[in-house]
Amino acid sequence: MNSSSGDIRRRAYVDPTSKVDANYLTNPNYKLDDVLCIDKYPGKPSGAPLNNDLKVFRLSEMYLIKAEARVVANDLVGAATQVKKIRDARNYVGPVALPVYGNNQAAWRDILLERRVELAFEGHRYLDIKRLGTLAGVQVDRDVRDTENMPEKTMAPSDYRFTLPIPFEEVNANLSIQQNPGY
Repeated sequence: MNSSSGDIRRRAYVDPTSKVDANYLTNPNYKLDDVLCIDKYPGKPSGAPLNNDLKVFRLSEMYLIKAEARVVANDLVGAATQVKKIRDARNYVGPVALPVYGNNQAAWRDILLERRVELAFEGHRYLDIKRLGTLAGVQVDRDVRDTENMPEKTMAPSDYRFTLPIPFEEVNANLSIQQNPGY
């Protein structure tokens, strides 16, 4: 999401009071100097600051679902057309170029990227990676600074940790249930 490209979503999602440090990768004090305040759902200005109109379904998500269906049908131009509709609607500069996908994996990757940007901070990412990550050839990606002290930097969508363990009480109460693999 690049504000210079004309995409309005950065302005809509990140509060103007945020402190953005362009050199946070090399700044040893980045946790204090690079603070992004999320402002996607700020509340209503009419005296109800904690009251938001959360969208359950919206047109952009329907376009993304249709783009996924077009990829399944091997219609990469149709998938690109659906993604373009969202990008055009979010671009204040004007229409954007039609994406060109060389193969299904490239289309899945772009749809996953668009879902990440359009549905940011709404809790969809976990299920999107689990559902589409293998098709897109994408793993869970974290900022390098977040993983400095972690032994594992990435997690594949096929990793057993994407499926949570069944509580032991349930396994013990129902002897026919087997624990999910890896637990």
